Amino acid sequence: MIVLQPIASQRATQHLLQELKLSPNKLLGQNFLISANMAQKIVAAADIWEGDRVLEIGPGLGALSEYLANRAGALTLVELDKRLCAHLRRIFALNECVEVIQADAMSFDYIDHAATKHWRDYLLIANMPYNITSALIQRLLLQGGPWRSLTLMMQYEVAQKLLPAVGGGASRPLALLAQYFGTVDLLFSASKECFFPAPQVESAVLRVTRHTRPPFVVADTGRFTRFLFAAFSHRRKTLVNSLTNALGGDPELWRQALVICGVGEKKRAEQLPLSDYVALFSLPQLQEYLS
Repeated sequence: MIVLQPIASQRATQHLLQELKLSPNKLLGQNFLISANMAQKIVAAADIWEGDRVLEIGPGLGALSEYLANRAGALTLVELDKRLCAHLRRIFALNECVEVIQADAMSFDYIDHAATKHWRDYLLIANMPYNITSALIQRLLLQGGPWRSLTLMMQYEVAQKLLPAVGGGASRPLALLAQYFGTVDLLFSASKECFFPAPQVESAVLRVTRHTRPPFVVADTGRFTRFLFAAFSHRRKTLVNSLTNALGGDPELWRQALVICGVGEKKRAEQLPLSDYVALFSLPQLQEYLS
């Protein structure tokens, strides 16, 4: 196979797709990166140190992978499309540091993979399929294992909603969950022209850098996640009403809980910082409603 370099170019991408007899699959969210400058910018943003372990989700034709392979101490590529897996195995056949795994990112066992590889930590990089972005981010945060950072390409509007709001709140529960695990930064945008086929929306690269010392600790992150989503379940209502409707109990119970935590009873979910949610979640009198 003759591979035009770099892979992240429109000419090389179309050549490879034609040679592999592939068409971009909308159901799999396949928008291939065709900008070498953007590929290098993403890899630089991942801040890969010598010897670092890296896992890339959705490598596609290998536009990012070829740069990652030159910098990572070990690289795992998780790709759902078996034909693309075969292609990736061919182009990295001589690189013993690269492993290609055919798997669905939503069901892949990141914890087991890291344990099997004896990875104490790793960097995760992904060009997120737009249709599963939020669900996949939640899975990576909760079940991604010992990742040190997540460098994620996604729809620009989604990236904005994952940033902390002015005053410390958040527009959605997933943003608070991301804040719990790490520092969230929107690094830069990526135009539609960086992809083939061009998506209908602009993209952005967002990074979550894991806290070395978490500012807050909860006993059960799964239960805490459900609590956050319950708080946001009725956005037009006050937090008291949202929690009462979602979790049960008397509204007075939730009012008193808010008072104890120094939160006004008229507050809505998006107005509370993460610290207030951690305080509420930790109250003994609420535990039967948070299981």
